[in-house]
Amino acid sequence: MKILDIALKDLTQSFRSTFALGMMFAVPLLIAGLIYFAFGGLSAGVGRFNLPTLRVAVVNLDQPHQNLLQLGKTIPGFLRDPAMPSWLQVSEIADEASARAALNAREIDVAIIVPANLSDAALSPTERATITILHDPTLTIGPAFVQDVMGLFLDGVTSGKIALQVVSDQMTATGKKFEPTAQAAMFQDYSAWYAEMQRNLRHSTNPLLAVQAPAASANQVRRDPIADMMGKIMAGMMIMFVFFTGANAAQTILREDEEGTLARLFTTPTSRTTVLAGKFASVFVTIAVQVIVLMIVSALLFKINWG
Repeated sequence: MKILDIALKDLTQSFRSTFALGMMFAVPLLIAGLIYFAFGGLSAGVGRFNLPTLRVAVVNLDQPHQNLLQLGKTIPGFLRDPAMPSWLQVSEIADEASARAALNAREIDVAIIVPANLSDAALSPTERATITILHDPTLTIGPAFVQDVMGLFLDGVTSGKIALQVVSDQMTATGKKFEPTAQAAMFQDYSAWYAEMQRNLRHSTNPLLAVQAPAASANQVRRDPIADMMGKIMAGMMIMFVFFTGANAAQTILREDEEGTLARLFTTPTSRTTVLAGKFASVFVTIAVQVIVLMIVSALLFKINWG
């Protein structure tokens, strides 16, 4: 019973100390709380990333190639494809000056200027055309998306131009004439095939290549990354302050030696083993109480699942 008496005496001294209680419970919870309030607001947006509406205007200056092909007309329809994101809003403006004015007035976010020779360049082996993209300089993601989409469109035009040139060379080699109407029809057929191929490649329910994540089990709970982060932080706080509490409790031997109570204790029929056992018991109980209280309070305050 002497071991319990010594342990109870040390426990009473520890839990009567305001400083000890603050270092055991208040300080680790305060530090973790500051971190939680600094980063906890991020959990509100977990799993959601919504871009604002991107207003895109197309200025179609393209002139038809011998009244047979006009690629500029297909660009608004290409951007309005159902596969495009819902936040993409497409309109048409008559001329470049009006588009620049609307861009300066922030009535639109991106302007696509289609050159007058786009269709001619598509059917000519030597002619080149450049589509100009103007945008609000404060925007980054939206204009980059439009640039990538127009890159896909121009990839189709370029590949169609190459296919057209190959067929033309083959027909010339065999002495046949490749009529302009046949060129336009072939280019339109190729463009339609390319668009369908791109759509199926990216949006088909049975893609050629697919990566399938393992299905979540019925009882699997969605993990909160903020709670996971707080669990790691709180675990670190507990380890650090448990060491402090253990060292502070072990120092009672030194304090009793300085105050002279330890010498009086040794005058009684109590062995040193009993004294040390009582001291170690008080340290163990103090640390156990500290850890249990911190785990319960942190689970309630920070939604930490200790498992």
